[in-house]
Amino acid sequence: MCAINGYTGEDRGLVERMNAVTLHRGPDGTRIFMAPGVTLGQNRLAILDLDPRAYQPIVSTDGRYVIVCNGEIYNYRELKNELTAYQFKTEGDTEVILAGFIAWGVTVFEKLNGMFTCAIYDTQTKELVVARDPMGIKPLYYTTQNGKFIFSSELKGVLASMHNPQVNTDAMNVFFDVLYVPGPRTLVVGIHKLEPGTYAVVREGKVALSKYVSQVHEENGTSVVSTLSSAVARQLVSDRPVGVFLSGGLDSSIVLHHVMEHAGRAETFTVGFSLPESSQGEDAKFNSDQYLAQKTAQHYGTNHHEYVILFEEVRSALPAIFESMDEPVGNPTIIPTYFLSKRAREHVVVALDGSGGDELFGGYEWYKINRLREWYQYLPVSLREIVGSTHPVLKKLAIRDTAEWYHAFMGQMQAVKSSVLQEPYVREDIFLQQVRTLLGMSDGNLTKRIMDVDRKMWLIDESLMRSDKMSMAHGLELRVPLLDLAVVAYAEKISSHKKVSFFETKKVLRDAYRHILPEHLFHEPKRGWFSPGAKWLRDPVIAAYMHEVLSPTYNEKTKEVFVWPLIEEMLEKHKQKKGYYNRPLWGLMLFQVWARNHNITFK
Repeated sequence: MCAINGYTGEDRGLVERMNAVTLHRGPDGTRIFMAPGVTLGQNRLAILDLDPRAYQPIVSTDGRYVIVCNGEIYNYRELKNELTAYQFKTEGDTEVILAGFIAWGVTVFEKLNGMFTCAIYDTQTKELVVARDPMGIKPLYYTTQNGKFIFSSELKGVLASMHNPQVNTDAMNVFFDVLYVPGPRTLVVGIHKLEPGTYAVVREGKVALSKYVSQVHEENGTSVVSTLSSAVARQLVSDRPVGVFLSGGLDSSIVLHHVMEHAGRAETFTVGFSLPESSQGEDAKFNSDQYLAQKTAQHYGTNHHEYVILFEEVRSALPAIFESMDEPVGNPTIIPTYFLSKRAREHVVVALDGSGGDELFGGYEWYKINRLREWYQYLPVSLREIVGSTHPVLKKLAIRDTAEWYHAFMGQMQAVKSSVLQEPYVREDIFLQQVRTLLGMSDGNLTKRIMDVDRKMWLIDESLMRSDKMSMAHGLELRVPLLDLAVVAYAEKISSHKKVSFFETKKVLRDAYRHILPEHLFHEPKRGWFSPGAKWLRDPVIAAYMHEVLSPTYNEKTKEVFVWPLIEEMLEKHKQKKGYYNRPLWGLMLFQVWARNHNITFK
């Protein structure tokens, strides 16, 4: 795991600046390669092959090609066995990608099972190729300026090359709708995210984007258990210590089970929250995951580590957390992820977690509601009105347009976006248009189509994005075995109706692991990962910081962007428990801090 940075020109100073602002991602060493037509940089977090010869950029044995890579390739040993004509200098995975590119060209990306972004430069043709893994686990940002292509693992890396960066108003509207920005947009005009399963060929200032299709399929796919077991075994490969992020849920417990199966021991990590005396009655709501993780860790006999987050720590860490997020995601769970990663990095360099299980196997409660919606569409109008009147959530069943239905569930600030932004900055239906496009690319029943959209938007640019930024803030590599390409291929063959019923989510995993995992895991309701974000905002010190950030004097450039009296009203109502604006307030704060930190301009 690393940070990679590059420029299709000779500018060592620029890439040094880019390396400097992304150093947290690769604290083990920083290097730069420069040749006619390119400057490449990398900050290394050494995981495989700790020998200095494996440090990047890596030049091919014939001196023609050079590569920088961020991520891990889990089938690199198998691929290396096919590349017998190449004389390897290292024992790691990056040189295997390079050798594969020399042998197979861009089709090498179809063969890789892993999480990666990489850049390969041909010093003879002056051609640069950059690529991103099919599931979008690792991010890559890029821009073109004066015929030059600039890329980085983080948005701030590309921003290091820009003067007076300007906000992308469409992306800002999406952010203040759903509190993240789906790719390929970013919040900055001219900066894009390379989409998953995509490579770009850059030559003579021109950028050609192409999609590729993974050829990795299930290897031991006789059952979901054997498929997941093989995936975890692959992702345990490391020359540094490995741990597991353990929650009270099914997915991370499955990962732990297979870690114990293959390694026989595990370091496990979870967080809890210290609540004020006035909130002690809500301890179970916020710390259920901590208590369930304790039971699961005891069952398996792991070396278990807990981190109880204090209000005082949150107060002092907020500026660093906001800066580490890099691209705003308005979800207060960035805070526990930050502290969990910090704690884990004291003991391990690699951690596995259960991300992706909900999207692949139908874990969200709203998938059940969508199953009801499929049935609801066939009811007479009179019966629909009766059903819709029984519960506020059920009223959404009446929304016939699937994109609008999706938006009704995902729009975190839908009701207030047009009010908090001044009229010249308001754009309507940007998010809806993107959802419609993705729905048009999917097929199958309504539930499958919704799950596909979640995988291509929420999972990549909300869930995986915040996990990547918060873990890499501490130089911790976070792996996601449930998004191993063999698991994805296996899950794709299972009907969504076998994953989600009217009464149960994640049926395939529950049925497969019911007699394998500890019994207590099957008697708990589905929960999101709760954090006391709303309570943090009512803490006097944090509330004072929030008032400072959410004021027209905090950033002169956003003074005319927001309707400040309304935001002040939201603050006061939330503090006095006369309204609930948890996610909108976190989103506004993150955006304000980000815009000021990076001197973003608005037009």
